[in-house]
Amino acid sequence: MIDQRKLQQLMRQVKTEEIKATRVIFETPEGNLVFDKPTITSMSIPGAPKTYQIIGTPRQEKPPAYKPEDIALVREQTGADEAKAKKALEETGGDIAAAILKLQEKG
Repeated sequence: MIDQRKLQQLMRQVKTEEIKATRVIFETPEGNLVFDKPTITSMSIPGAPKTYQIIGTPRQEKPPAYKPEDIALVREQTGADEAKAKKALEETGGDIAAAILKLQEKG
């Protein structure tokens, strides 16, 4: 059984703090879990790692079909700016060769 006196002593040592955030993102291989306008509380106890509690409704975001190096390659091959290279990669499902051809055809 837990000693009530020790529990009360421990509870007095707990420090909580609200963290203001506009968005929290958990990146996973299957996609991102995004919390818009979350309520975040941190809790610290001496001698223990700080913990965080996130309250909100998550939404699932699929990861992009391309990587930063794909954007760089498309830009290098076509002379396109970053926005156009990203758009071409998005429109081609991340197919680098198709994105390059698409941008070259637009000239």
